Amino acid sequence: MTTYPLSETEYAIYSGNDRNCSTAYDLPVKIILEPNTDMEKLENAIHKVIRLNPALNTSFGTDENGETYKYHRTNNSEIYLIETDDIDLYSLIKPFDLENDSLYRFYLIKTESEKILFFYVHHIISDLASNTVLLSQIHSIYSGEDIEKDISEEDFSLEGNVYVSYARELLYKK
Repeated sequence: MTTYPLSETEYAIYSGNDRNCSTAYDLPVKIILEPNTDMEKLENAIHKVIRLNPALNTSFGTDENGETYKYHRTNNSEIYLIETDDIDLYSLIKPFDLENDSLYRFYLIKTESEKILFFYVHHIISDLASNTVLLSQIHSIYSGEDIEKDISEEDFSLEGNVYVSYARELLYKK
């Protein structure tokens, strides 16, 4: 398993995360869908976006020396399908276990009056701009566009992590 160091921001979020009960770092998004949205096609688009974005498959751990690291894991990208008459979306938000859970949850919800895409992602792997990109990618794939050429494993493993390693060397150089 290849591991990567955390950036200072990731480390601060990881350290500040209450592993037992906090949803303070969860970023929820609710999208009211068009009535004619094909929910199965949308589900497939979401699965593909999850597969194409390495950051969504990030987990965290601590080694025997107490150093925190991040790594890619193989996630089963479960998307929850809910049909109901009434739903409190915020009751769906549950704390993430940063070391054992996928750090995102997607829900496709169908009520009598509307269709909803609801998801939330832990802030340690996403922010408002990232969520906007995710939505754009989901829309592109749903619309039939091929975005695979725009995303690569190298985006995660090289650019960001080389910078993090370099920054840590400079910061902690003795």
